[in-house]
Amino acid sequence: MLLNRYLGNKTAMLPEILQTIATHCSPGDSVFDAFSGSLSVSLALKLAGYRVAATDLNLLSRTFAEAYLLPTTIAEYEFDQMHNEREVAVSLIRVTQD
Repeated sequence: MLLNRYLGNKTAMLPEILQTIATHCSPGDSVFDAFSGSLSVSLALKLAGYRVAATDLNLLSRTFAEAYLLPTTIAEYEFDQMHNEREVAVSLIRVTQD
């Protein structure tokens, strides 16, 4: 992720942070990352099963947080389905052009 180069990034501290949170909360609980910055903590918490709320003054961080934290799941899209849909779209374009 682009923000991993952020000066305040806490990636190196994630094991300790996650362990500390796990002693006070269970997966499924809501947790708050008050200075989300690079989102390393927020994303690790989400992957561990917590419901995450995050905030940061940096607009780029907020934008990434909305993209990564708001969806509850990452959509999977089958390539074969995409290929078939593309063929249908191309066929429709040909029909409308004729």
